[in-house]
Amino acid sequence: MANTTIIAPRGASHTALQSTYLKKLEETTTALLNNYTSIFQAGRIYTEQSEQIGNSKGNLHLDTIANNLLYNSESLLKMINELKHSILVSDFETINDGIDTQIKQYETFSQQVEPVIEKLNAEISFALHELEEESQRT
Repeated sequence: MANTTIIAPRGASHTALQSTYLKKLEETTTALLNNYTSIFQAGRIYTEQSEQIGNSKGNLHLDTIANNLLYNSESLLKMINELKHSILVSDFETINDGIDTQIKQYETFSQQVEPVIEKLNAEISFALHELEEESQRT
């Protein structure tokens, strides 16, 4: 299985990309399952030292299977990372909806705060005017 990055060409449909990911996911998980099965089939408990020495071929086979497991696991992690990236990059509609919602919330907040600020401004102006008159009298 080649380690390839799946990049959707411009204009590619969402379903085509989804089917590509599903195919890669199925291939990788099948390979993982086969490798785990092979490890259990190849695993043995040795009773004599001569059997341990003479079975270096079996040990090499187990090492190969373990490497394949590692490769397939890394492939799955890479695919998960690609999916996260594609969701973050290509999901503009959801991002725009979130931004629009925040804009509406800020506009509502602004409409609620403006009268309060105007009232405070009027009160401060009145208080300053009274202080100025009081200071001019004395």
